[in-house]
Parts: sequence; C-alpha cells; structure tokens
Amino acid sequence: MIRKKAREGYMLVLKTDDCVTVTPAVSAPDDTDLSIWEELPEAEARELERKFNENVNRTM
Repeated sequence: MIRKKAREGYMLVLKTDDCVTVTPAVSAPDDTDLSIWEELPEAEARELERKFNENVNRTM
C-alpha cells in the first residue's frame, strides 16, 4: 500500500465531473497513480467543495 498525505494546512483534492473529494490523506495499492490528487490550501479546498455541493443541490 502507498499513502499520500497533505502537508499541514493543506488538503488533497480529487476533482471529476461528478464529484469533488477533499481529504487529508489517501491510501491505495502500490501500483496506483496518486498524481491525480491535487494539494490545495485547506480553505481553498473547502470552498471548492462547498461550491460543488451548492451546484449539485441546485440541479436536483
């Protein structure tokens, strides 16, 4: 298993068309490419998550 952890004050963010995932760390099998996870300042990551959730709620 490999693990990627965000620096203090940052969060890892995974953005797709369908979701935004914000987490302090991820674990995956050894051959997994974790480069798709972007490290953002925590405030920016939470704002991105909030905006995505607002947009999802409007379309429901």
